Amino acid sequence: MKEKYIIKFVEETKEKSDRLMNYFLLCYFLVGLLLAFYYDTWQIAIGVGSLSLLAYYLTKKLLPDSNLYQYVLSIVIGIFIAQFIYQMHGLFEMHFFAFIGSVILITFRNWKLQIPLAILVLTHHAVFGFLQFKGMSEIYFTQLEYMPMQVFFLHAGLTIAIFSVSGVWAYNFNMSGLKEIEQSFEIGKLQEVNRQNGELIALSERLRQGNQKLIEANWELEKVFNTVAEVLFSVDIEKSKLIQISAACKQVFGYAPYKFLADSKLLKNIIHPEDKKSFDVNYDILKKGEPVQCQYRILHADNKVRWIEAKITPTLNEEGKLIRIDGIFNDITNESNFEIKVAKEKNKSHLEMIAAAIMAQENERTFLGEELHDNINPILATAKLYLDSAISDWPNSMTRLEESKGFITTAMTEIRTLSRSLIPPSLGDITLKEAINDMINNLRRITDIKFITNWEHLDEYLLNDKLKLNIFRIIQEQLNNILRHARANKVLVELNQKDLMLVLIIKDNGIGFDISQKRNGVGLQNIFSRTELLNGNIVINTTPGMGCELILKFKSQHESAGINIK
Repeated sequence: MKEKYIIKFVEETKEKSDRLMNYFLLCYFLVGLLLAFYYDTWQIAIGVGSLSLLAYYLTKKLLPDSNLYQYVLSIVIGIFIAQFIYQMHGLFEMHFFAFIGSVILITFRNWKLQIPLAILVLTHHAVFGFLQFKGMSEIYFTQLEYMPMQVFFLHAGLTIAIFSVSGVWAYNFNMSGLKEIEQSFEIGKLQEVNRQNGELIALSERLRQGNQKLIEANWELEKVFNTVAEVLFSVDIEKSKLIQISAACKQVFGYAPYKFLADSKLLKNIIHPEDKKSFDVNYDILKKGEPVQCQYRILHADNKVRWIEAKITPTLNEEGKLIRIDGIFNDITNESNFEIKVAKEKNKSHLEMIAAAIMAQENERTFLGEELHDNINPILATAKLYLDSAISDWPNSMTRLEESKGFITTAMTEIRTLSRSLIPPSLGDITLKEAINDMINNLRRITDIKFITNWEHLDEYLLNDKLKLNIFRIIQEQLNNILRHARANKVLVELNQKDLMLVLIIKDNGIGFDISQKRNGVGLQNIFSRTELLNGNIVINTTPGMGCELILKFKSQHESAGINIK
């Protein structure tokens, strides 16, 4: 971890120094151009300066993971110094730029960078000074005619001293930085330890509070466990041992909890002898991992027979073996003989279905009588009058006969329409969709309601005749309810078929109603009865002012039992 921080420190130092060097190298290059402006040394300023910058940046580009470019930089700074001295024709005092470069290199915190610069400066001064004083032309080192040897060595010594001091500073800066990192790391470790200790203390406090809450929850659970009227129990199957049973067993079975805990077989022994086989069957179901809900009789401690409802949940291990069961026993003896009650409810439901069926037949007969009396009978009576007129008024007999024929045709059309509304699809020569369409088209002639139908995916080959007949009657009944009560202007009739499930939706935007209020009509009761006969499911979604939606679901190929209502 500490090495990671050191590497980060070195990288940050390099990045800062590199940015600084970009500015200094630009300044060095501009100084060369400025000297060239006064001394007309443009070739040296541009040529040597450009090559120096190229060498530095090319090395840095080609070897990004190496520190070689820093040593190239040290040499480049020395070359710039020699370039400035040459441009000024021997003003060797320009070696002060070497001292500036030496200080700049300290930012890298690498004392070794002072060595290439020192070697280049000393070699340049020695070689160029020697060549100039030997009389070689166009060698510019100093504007002095002669430099004593002791002066040269004095300058060299001072130069080495300055480079050495800069190297020591660079070394000390690096070591102090590393030491600060180590100290920061140690401080961070101490802070982390303190933080972890704080978290441990906080965690310990939370655990203490959690344990206290757990104790309180266990106490509340124990209180609830022993105060509910139902018997709660748990059995360890592997150990064949009753683990826990609530205090309600005293009221339900007549035995205290400790007796059940002392004798694990007592719970099975109190089962009525005639119901033990049923109990064993349920146990086989539990071994498959399936929950069980059943009723059976037990022999109470007072020797009376009581009915018990059991809800039992199994627990299996990873191998699928039953290892534990948990459940609830509820005394249902006082529910006023539930078998008789259920039988009465079934009988009541059956009588309601029969009543609804009879009422539906009576309504259809009434409707048929009203249609014959109020609609078809007047048309035929008019046709008879025209025929009588044709007999008595011979000159106009053909006209009267043609008009009589029109009335008779109208009566035939009305009879055909009436018969189609009454004849079930299975007995006619049309499909269920055609029968529904015909019924809706007839309604469109007498009402402004907009009817929307959707049964694109309906396959009538999957529907038996009984199902098609009752679907037709349910739609007929609900549309009649909508016309009489809903005050709607839009009605949706939709039949969807998915796999073997048929879904009928009838929805209107009328006034709706409160489904919790008892209604005197038999329309909805008739729909419920037909749905129940087909073992279907019905849902009514309605509230006052929000319309009504009927959703009915049937199994497409299911042959429903029961009477066939027509």
